[in-house]
Amino acid sequence: MKRTILISSGTFLMGGVERALVEYLNLIDLTKYRVILFMDSDLGELNVLEKGVPNEIEIIYLKSKELALKTLAFKRKKRKFLDKVKYERLTAIERKEKKRNFFKEYNKIKKVDIVIDFDFGLSKIIGEIKNVKKMVWVHSYLPELIKNKKKLERNIKNLEQYDKIITVCKEMQDELGKIAPKIKNKMDFIYNPFDIERIIKRANEDSELSVLEKRLIEQDYFLSVSRLDLRSKDYKTLIDAYEILKNKGMKEKLYIIGEGSGREEIELMIKSKKLEEDILLLGEKENPYIWMKNAKVFIHSSKFEGFGIVLVEAMVLKKMIVSSDCLVGPKEILSEPKSGLLFRTGNSMELANRVEEIVTNKNIEKEISENIEAKTKSFGSEVVMQKFYSIVENVINDDTQAQIEFVYNRRKEMPILMYHRVIRSQEEIGHHKTYIEYEKLEKQFKYLKKKGFKTITFKDLSEMSSLSERFKSKNIILTFDDAYEDNYYNLLPLLKKYNFRAVIYVTNLDYNKWDVESSLSEKRFNLMTDDMLTEMNKSGFIEFGGHTMNHPKLAEIEIETAKKEIIENKCRLEEKYGKLYSFSYPYGNTNENIKRILKEDTDYKYAVGIETGDGRACINDDLYEIRRINIHPKTSDIFHFSRKVKGNYIFKREMKKK
Repeated sequence: MKRTILISSGTFLMGGVERALVEYLNLIDLTKYRVILFMDSDLGELNVLEKGVPNEIEIIYLKSKELALKTLAFKRKKRKFLDKVKYERLTAIERKEKKRNFFKEYNKIKKVDIVIDFDFGLSKIIGEIKNVKKMVWVHSYLPELIKNKKKLERNIKNLEQYDKIITVCKEMQDELGKIAPKIKNKMDFIYNPFDIERIIKRANEDSELSVLEKRLIEQDYFLSVSRLDLRSKDYKTLIDAYEILKNKGMKEKLYIIGEGSGREEIELMIKSKKLEEDILLLGEKENPYIWMKNAKVFIHSSKFEGFGIVLVEAMVLKKMIVSSDCLVGPKEILSEPKSGLLFRTGNSMELANRVEEIVTNKNIEKEISENIEAKTKSFGSEVVMQKFYSIVENVINDDTQAQIEFVYNRRKEMPILMYHRVIRSQEEIGHHKTYIEYEKLEKQFKYLKKKGFKTITFKDLSEMSSLSERFKSKNIILTFDDAYEDNYYNLLPLLKKYNFRAVIYVTNLDYNKWDVESSLSEKRFNLMTDDMLTEMNKSGFIEFGGHTMNHPKLAEIEIETAKKEIIENKCRLEEKYGKLYSFSYPYGNTNENIKRILKEDTDYKYAVGIETGDGRACINDDLYEIRRINIHPKTSDIFHFSRKVKGNYIFKREMKKK
């Protein structure tokens, strides 16, 4: 049965958000999803992108055409006081009409699986949309878009009501996460999708060009494509830079494609510099790609961005690009590897120099040309839509919040125990008391067996389809860090005897080098050899997990080094022993950047920390920093052990703190 996706957005004008929406609508698999589109405003002939929507998608407009066109007219001329008053009055009427018609039409739909607020336009009513998963796209960096502090706080508060928040690039996700830590765990990013073949095809179609346009397109010119909006776009810097280039003797024209409320002011800027014959405002173009293809340099001058769709489109057409290094997007698109040149936002001289450099320096042109093709692939529709489907399905199926509430209401969670070494004599005790005696471990296993506990692994946990399955049996996970040699001699026989399973976290070292080199008093203890690990793996009683190459404090080293420690360890272990499902942070040392590596650069499903924590007692609070219960020598007797495996141990510890 098809999923039903309700997508809400604003208009079909020629803008970046609107073009991204239409791209998604053309790429969504309509054999698997029924898509219903709620659009704010029917603008009649101005709906230039509407015909790009597949016929199978039902479009419902929430505001009347007459009201929408009237409001738009006043928006474009609201420089006079009375025009502003009329505009504000009309927008108030629009809000009421939109809300009324939204719920009227929404209630007609039998079942909606997910609501996607594509332009954050439902923020004022999102709390009233009940019993459905809600997802929102953030296309602009909010602190730049919304300068009023209280208004910004209200918008961030509104974001908290969504189940998932999608930004259009990673830089925006990171920056928004810094100012809104409460929503950080709800955030992810998806690049806007691009149908590369369609862009290339359209770039070669000239049948829609008028005779005048054909003459213009044969000239040498620089090109800028963006909405004529002075709030986010930096036309002053663009025009000033062009004047500098012209004074240096450059003959190229500057064409600007786009429309918007800033047209009159931009025309005045051009006129004041007597550049009317050189800078041409071409208006909106349904096919901007043929203009991009024939441009000498593509220039993008913004004060702030959401992503910069046009930058990727220009890259697809292998254009030389110069862009402002503004928040957020351009640096992420044009760097690593270098795929264009950046200039400091607002610096017209630097923009002029960058354009001159890219035109005259063939080495730079060659470097950029070689990098563009590889860079463009990361924005291809196949990669983007794979992530889109994955996130949408995860949001629809996710019952994380319900699970968390259930766990906290019952004040019990499945225990996950943390061990290290298993010793048989006092001579094996080291300076760090990270051991349990063999006899005491066997008593603990006997207790677990007697009380009906079932040992599971993280693979088992990942395959559980519901929370009730987790609590159906008295499940428990036994974990052992570092893969000491004594685990092979002393732990494995006990696991076989009691038919228990455990998870062992493995480094790529031969001995406890991290302890020996940091402490003169610590003894050397061997870790398991490859042969021992292979036998353990084949036994069926052990699941391995990652623990880095060299056991560093990950949050205290360079991020690229940390990434290498995690990924190389995983690759080497999986090559020998099969898939790993979980990771253990050495020393429990982690932060958000380290967790992001696990989430985005590996397919680990879980990561475990240590017993101390910040109050989170439920596994689903954070799957990448799950708290464990430490079993150490002083509290390894059955009295203390029985308290630790009841399921409410961490809850009681948190109560004591309070």
